Amino acid sequence: MRVLVIKEGEMLVAQGLERDICAQAPDIETLAQRFHETVIAEQADGCFDQIPPAPHEFHAMWDAGEDLSSPFDRASPDQIEARLAA
Repeated sequence: MRVLVIKEGEMLVAQGLERDICAQAPDIETLAQRFHETVIAEQADGCFDQIPPAPHEFHAMWDAGEDLSSPFDRASPDQIEARLAA
C-alpha cells in the first residue's frame, strides 16, 4: 500500500492511496503506528476490500512527492511505501 504523508499545521496526516484510509499524529513514529492500527481495524471489520481508493488529488500529490525513509515499514508487516507530499 502506498501512503502519502502530508503536513497540516503542527500535525502529520497519513493518507492511503489504494484505500481511502487516513490517520493523524504529531510525529512520524506515532503516525505510522496509528495508520497501521487503522488498517488493522478496517481489516478486522471485514470491509477493507470495499474501501475505495483515495481521491485523484492525493495520487497527483504522490507523483510530486519525495520518497520517505519511514517507520511505516517497522510499524506494519504489510508492504508500505511512503512519500512526503511536496
